[in-house]
Amino acid sequence: MNKLKYLCRNINLLNIILTVAIAILAAYIVLPLFNVNVKYSLPIPTTKKIVEAQEEAKETEEEKEELAQSQTPSISDYIIIAEQNLFHPERKILSEEKQIPKPEFILYGTMISDDVKIAYLEDLKAPYSTPGRGKRQWALHLGNTLSGYTLSEVHHDKVVMVRDEDRIELNVTDPSKSKLRETATASVMAQPTVKPEERAIPSISRKSTTQVIPPDKETSKKLRQERLRELREKRQKTDTTQ
Repeated sequence: MNKLKYLCRNINLLNIILTVAIAILAAYIVLPLFNVNVKYSLPIPTTKKIVEAQEEAKETEEEKEELAQSQTPSISDYIIIAEQNLFHPERKILSEEKQIPKPEFILYGTMISDDVKIAYLEDLKAPYSTPGRGKRQWALHLGNTLSGYTLSEVHHDKVVMVRDEDRIELNVTDPSKSKLRETATASVMAQPTVKPEERAIPSISRKSTTQVIPPDKETSKKLRQERLRELREKRQKTDTTQ
């Protein structure tokens, strides 16, 4: 009871106003925060936008179909695999034909008898496995081969070498002409090429005709006097500086 009496005595107009303000703030500011109801409305799409979206979707689908058709190979592409089967039992590996260089034959002579026909040939481009000097002649019978060519015909002054469709007809070489060719090639190979800069310039030796003449007595005296004067001047300069 004493407390109620104490409160009733201390109530003022300011206290009443403060309590009312606190109640209003609590009712209109604090309480609505606990019961928030957000309401929003979606925009209604127009007919034009719907039509444009449908057209874009159709275009993308058509593009995807075209890409799929272009990426998938046709049936005709797979026919090659069936025709050229890698694992076929009758398949043969094609070997690349090496291009054989065309030889350079020389016919030195022939020998013809009743049953034997021999041609003495040499291939200048054929490599030799062993070192040696002189000419490497081959005695070929009919049907023998040299550098890929077979001897098909032998006559007293000529022979015929054949490889597939290639045909070479060789005549007997004249030994005098062959010697002339060999000497000409040897002289050309042996002749050194002299550059214009490397040509020897003839040196001309000239004896010097100048003679050393000794000086006279007067000139020697004058030279001594000049040297003495120079020495005195140098000493005087050093003394003055000190």
